[in-house]
Amino acid sequence: MASKGSTTDSKTHVSRSQQEGKYGKGEISQIDYTEKGEKKTFFEYKLPIYFDHGVGEQPELIGYCYIYANQTLIFERVQYGFIIIIVNSLIKTVALWFIFLFFTRRIIAMPLSALTQATKQLDPSDQKSFRHCDKLDKIFYSGNDDEIYHLTNSFLKMRDAVIEKFDEIEQQNATLEERVKERTSTIEEVNKELKHLSLHDPLTGLPNRNLFHDRLEHLLLMAKRDNFCFAVASMDLRKFKEINDTFGHLAGDAVLKELSKRMQGAIRSVDTVARMGGDEFALLVQGVNAEAVDIVGKKIVACTYQPIIFEQQSIIAGVNIGFSIYPDHANNADALYKSADIAMYTAKKNEKGIAVFTPIVNQELERREIISQGLNDAIEKEQFQLYYQPIICGKTYKVHGLEALIRWEHPKLGFIPSGEFIPIAERSNIIKLLTDWVLHQALLDSKQFEQSGYNLSISVNISGRLISDSTFNVNFQKIIQQYQFPNEKIKLEITESSMMKNPQQALKTLEQLKTLGVSISIDDFGTGYSSFSYLARLPVDELKIDRTFLKDFNKNGRVVIQAITDLAHRLELEVVAEGVENKEVLQRIQEFGCDYWQGYHFSRPIPLTQLLQWLAEFETRSEQ
Repeated sequence: MASKGSTTDSKTHVSRSQQEGKYGKGEISQIDYTEKGEKKTFFEYKLPIYFDHGVGEQPELIGYCYIYANQTLIFERVQYGFIIIIVNSLIKTVALWFIFLFFTRRIIAMPLSALTQATKQLDPSDQKSFRHCDKLDKIFYSGNDDEIYHLTNSFLKMRDAVIEKFDEIEQQNATLEERVKERTSTIEEVNKELKHLSLHDPLTGLPNRNLFHDRLEHLLLMAKRDNFCFAVASMDLRKFKEINDTFGHLAGDAVLKELSKRMQGAIRSVDTVARMGGDEFALLVQGVNAEAVDIVGKKIVACTYQPIIFEQQSIIAGVNIGFSIYPDHANNADALYKSADIAMYTAKKNEKGIAVFTPIVNQELERREIISQGLNDAIEKEQFQLYYQPIICGKTYKVHGLEALIRWEHPKLGFIPSGEFIPIAERSNIIKLLTDWVLHQALLDSKQFEQSGYNLSISVNISGRLISDSTFNVNFQKIIQQYQFPNEKIKLEITESSMMKNPQQALKTLEQLKTLGVSISIDDFGTGYSSFSYLARLPVDELKIDRTFLKDFNKNGRVVIQAITDLAHRLELEVVAEGVENKEVLQRIQEFGCDYWQGYHFSRPIPLTQLLQWLAEFETRSEQ
């Protein structure tokens, strides 16, 4: 086709649009031309035409076929069709999307939403909602064998496991709560018991020292406010140590419990009896004066002297009781109790066992306190000294031996008799130190007797507390080994009553001492228990008749002295008569056949410096 306007001769071959037939290629060209001022574009498709001669021959080109197409019409038709295709595609896509959303929501989202909502409603604190959920049950029982079903099934199993654990926890929690209640109840009971024990004596159930002082302080405040008087009493049992030593500690406990009941029954409900420790008791009595406390004291003493039966044995204890009265004797708690304690020591010395505080008693206690304090360092300060009293042989009238007697010259109190400070020393460990000092000093002094030509025995008094001590024998042996003094010349004097406090241990100790070769003498014989059957078992060598029998030299006294002497001689024991104070007494006892004599008639106890001179003078007199 010829162009009336300008013609563009440029031709473009589009390889991707080329069509290759059996005999050659077709060519596409673009033709631009202007018609009536309007630019138009055509596509020209040139297709060669061949004649096919047959098999084995080349086809022959016979011409061309031209096809023309308007570009504008093609684009319009293509654009319209593309829009239709796009719209159709969008409609289909939206439809498919809605279908997908429907099935997604129906099959997946709704069950998951239901599962989520159901799980949100599950509250572990609400057991009812947790155990039963309709939405989960609806999903589980829907019958759909899909992932949601399996997820729901797994969740329900997990819920059932949690519920089972909840049940176990609830059971354990209930058990724990029950145990907590039991423990809380037990702790409360223990606290009550501990509080009770902190204020009461565990053996007797009586108020203890703490509760007694609390009540004393409270009573004192009331008395000061309301202006009334009251009494404080300090008490201890008279023979408690002997009871323990003789019958055993179980008997001692039984006595304490029984006497506690009796004393509680002897006082009013407004009054207080307390156990302060050991065999010590205390008493608070309201609204009484000096006359009334004597009545109260007698009731207490009377109930304690009634026999106590323990394992078919009758035990009698007794009590010492000392009173102080507010406001007569003191106006504070400590002073009142101390004053009562002072009066109690006075009660020990009288037969009634009852005493009321007086200033004189206080002076005695202060003196006792000074002595007790001074004993601690009296040995180091060399305040003690040994005195010796000769023992005369009744057959030869010569000096047979010497008794070592301790003396104390106190820097403030002056001379203190041994009968005053020895009992104080026996209440503490000082008695051991004191006895050791006496043994050392006596054996040391014996060397001077030997050097002066005197072959004398040495007698030393041993405390009953030491005889009851299992270690005394070992300690005594160590001391005597330090001195070259014949053991058979050493004589240990032990009181009769001290051996009876712990008979088994005393017997054991004496037997051990006898193996060392020393002699054993029973001092003050006849004033203690006088158990003759027990005496026959003791490994003793000598009896010393107490001086009280010589002072009361009546018919009965003569019979006792003769009986003791005859008994001792039948047991092959020697007899020493103490308290030969004058010639008249000496003449009286010579008829009884006592082996040895001792007393002021021959000599008072004298120090070592005077003793050697006395021995020489007495030897001269005895030869004349």
